[in-house]
Amino acid sequence: MRTRGRRVEAPPAPPAGSLHVAAVGLAVLAHGKDCFPDKPAATTLRQLGRARDAVAGAGRRYHVYFGERLHVESAVLAGHLVWQGAIGRVVHHLGLGPHRLDVARRPAWFFEQSRHGGILCDIGSHQVEQLLFFTGAHDAEVVASGVANCQATLTAR
Repeated sequence: MRTRGRRVEAPPAPPAGSLHVAAVGLAVLAHGKDCFPDKPAATTLRQLGRARDAVAGAGRRYHVYFGERLHVESAVLAGHLVWQGAIGRVVHHLGLGPHRLDVARRPAWFFEQSRHGGILCDIGSHQVEQLLFFTGAHDAEVVASGVANCQATLTAR
């Protein structure tokens, strides 16, 4: 990876869910550039801590792309309505998930918790991000969560 003017030349980005996503983000920050990876940009508290330290040290931005709010038209519209004051102050947010499993279309790393972070990292991260955005809050505390396999069997790939 090397810096050329305003651009960072790097090898192709690792696939989402790769153990290397967090490392690439840190390298981008170390080169004095802002970083905007897809989630999961970090799957452990250690990776998150390193990212926070790197942001503080580099003075750069490290934002994570959450497609369920940034790329879904209904969520974008809801955000506009909230911030325009059209529906009043948001005092409650309910997030339901997960979405369909779609085993046939999921890459193998999706089922490896060490690479993907697990279902709470995947779906839960969207729910918390939406809660913060729609309420205007800067932080939140998860006080309970649960995971259940509602299917009796999972068809192997």
